[in-house]
Amino acid sequence: MKILSSEQLRACDQFTIDQGISSIDLMEKAAGKVADIIIDKIKPSENLKNLPEFDVVYSVYVYCGPGNNGGDGYVIARRLLEAGFPVKAICVGEEAVSADCRTSHDLFKSAGGLIEDFGSHHVSQDCNVIVDAIFGTGLNRKLRGVFLEAVREINRFSDSLIFSVDMPSGLFSDEEMPDDADAVHAESLFKFHAPVLSLLLPQNLKYFDELYIIDIGLKEPAGLSSNYFLTGSDYFSQVFLRRPRDAHKGIFGHSCIIAGSLEKGGAALMAGKACLRSGTGLLTMCVPSSLRISVNTLMPEAMVQLSEDENCIKGNFKYEGFSAIGFGPGTGTSPETTSVLKQIIQDVNIPLVIDADGINILAENPTWLAFLKPFTILTPHPGEFYRLSGEKRVGINQLRKASEMAIRFNIILVLKGAHTAVCLPDGSVHFNSTGNSGMSRGGSGDVLTGIITSLLAQRYHPFDAARLGVFIHGQAGDFSARKYSGFSMRVTDLSESIIDVFNLYFSYEHRESIRFWA
Repeated sequence: MKILSSEQLRACDQFTIDQGISSIDLMEKAAGKVADIIIDKIKPSENLKNLPEFDVVYSVYVYCGPGNNGGDGYVIARRLLEAGFPVKAICVGEEAVSADCRTSHDLFKSAGGLIEDFGSHHVSQDCNVIVDAIFGTGLNRKLRGVFLEAVREINRFSDSLIFSVDMPSGLFSDEEMPDDADAVHAESLFKFHAPVLSLLLPQNLKYFDELYIIDIGLKEPAGLSSNYFLTGSDYFSQVFLRRPRDAHKGIFGHSCIIAGSLEKGGAALMAGKACLRSGTGLLTMCVPSSLRISVNTLMPEAMVQLSEDENCIKGNFKYEGFSAIGFGPGTGTSPETTSVLKQIIQDVNIPLVIDADGINILAENPTWLAFLKPFTILTPHPGEFYRLSGEKRVGINQLRKASEMAIRFNIILVLKGAHTAVCLPDGSVHFNSTGNSGMSRGGSGDVLTGIITSLLAQRYHPFDAARLGVFIHGQAGDFSARKYSGFSMRVTDLSESIIDVFNLYFSYEHRESIRFWA
């Protein structure tokens, strides 16, 4: 799915209207879909509505701005009124009211709806549902005056359900907000057609808990392009390689994981287990000799090459026959380990993933970036990327820096975090749609390294291995959170939940290929 700018979304609106649908009918369609979702969320289910503890009367405030976003609000208010909910529309700002907003305002009033101006309305503590329809896509300056007062009033209803239409009012669409700017904090955000960039930035996720992308039938003008994309489940279905009936272990590649040290042996084990769960045909673990028993015991499927040092990665490993290498989880940055990575970069022409301490080694030796093989995959978290690039501020600046580095060095940069961004050397940036805050634990990145290394070994193109690996990793986290909750899940649960991901998209039903029939 493309991530579009506010200007591009306006162009889609106008192009769709030019194809024959009136703007007011498009508003009715869009806002009507939002109203249906809100009604479904706040109406009691049939088996609960007769129980006293679920006998909740929802009172709704709909805050409507002067533009078309406000028009959406009046349509939603009318639909909720028709569904039997007590509704009051609050008019915020009366200047420069758009024609469609005025039409929707009058239709709501004609239906018997109550409308009050923001400056004179009475705030009732009995209100338990808020609909924010003040400003939508396109805002690029801080709120002031009555609009700022309205947003702050909405945020004071902290115990109410708050829904935002198109954007949380006050949030910029295409650029970062100043630190002192205000925006609505919504439970649910309803975005039409496609997301905008700001909704995928980590610092803006505090403004909404869940995002609905609603298809309202907008048509895109020819030539509408974007460098930003959102990776969803349809991508998994498009690129996933099914396993042929005549398969053998050699078809699915030989993965090599170089990981671990005296202090961080678990990193190697987590990466290796994830690699095995992700379908590699063979796995060799290159680890310090102190980890030999752990690897043999916990991963009997894996072969082992031992370091010359008991406690760190050191010496000359044999790389012949490997299909992909994953380097860095828990290795440390000792001179001996640094020499191993230098040798791989100089002499080994095998698809490579560099993570964790491998990235820290690159940060200490930045000239090595120019010698990385094309499409090498780096998987830094924000702190590691800061050490690698010097860009500390998380957000658009860091994202643009990562994309510039991917293009300059012809590599793939996986900028980890909420909605992990995969920056490709063609200039495109692909945000991930899976994952949750329960994955914010030490070792989560080691699991990702194992997954991506496995996919590379199975001959996925590095572009696909990075995007698909991030998607699988996040969805495994979602399955783990459902089982154990985001509070209690462990990183080791992620590897086991990879099973659930593959079962979801590729349910292997056993069939007898040879049948005897009497």
